[in-house]
Amino acid sequence: MSRLTESAIEEFAIKLFERLGYSYVYAPDITLDDKNLERNLTNGKVRVV
Repeated sequence: MSRLTESAIEEFAIKLFERLGYSYVYAPDITLDDKNLERNLTNGKVRVV
């Protein structure tokens, strides 16, 4: 019997949201001084408050 791990759940959630039209961005690749940050995060997909 295979074990249910945190990484398996995370991978499942990422794939599920990608199928719903969201894009996956690896967190360390997002910087606070990124000029495209606001555009990338507020393009109707994700809003950061």
